[in-house]
Amino acid sequence: MYFCYTDGGCRVSDRSPGGWGVYIRPPAGEPIEKFGGALDTNSTSMELTAVNEALKILPFGSKATVFSDSQEVLLLCERSIPLWRKNDWKNIPNQFELLLREVSSNLEEKNLKITWTWIRSHNGNLGNEHADKLADQGAREAKKSIKGF
Repeated sequence: MYFCYTDGGCRVSDRSPGGWGVYIRPPAGEPIEKFGGALDTNSTSMELTAVNEALKILPFGSKATVFSDSQEVLLLCERSIPLWRKNDWKNIPNQFELLLREVSSNLEEKNLKITWTWIRSHNGNLGNEHADKLADQGAREAKKSIKGF
């Protein structure tokens, strides 16, 4: 079983730099971590990007628990995506459509079995704290790309 800790966030400032982070504890071997950032973004997009990046890392047919401190993102992934699939993707929020379709595609094409789990942020969980630090690093690097910072 894989344990995937995901986090994302966005700074409220010029061009809104945001970051996402993923910390995965695989069944064997060393932990896997990944992070990135973007400009002109928002927190939900960064949270969804973190989930999507974690799913990309998982091998075909994996069983995993995906932890997120975003109840909104967990609801979108666990409940809304199956409904949108069933209803031919009608009424999907335009702002997140591409990311939600990518999450759905990874879930289906890789035959992943995911348990979606909410975790309180900044509550001492080492996996969540590490994903948060990676997301902060992604946001800092995105901010560096803005002239004058």
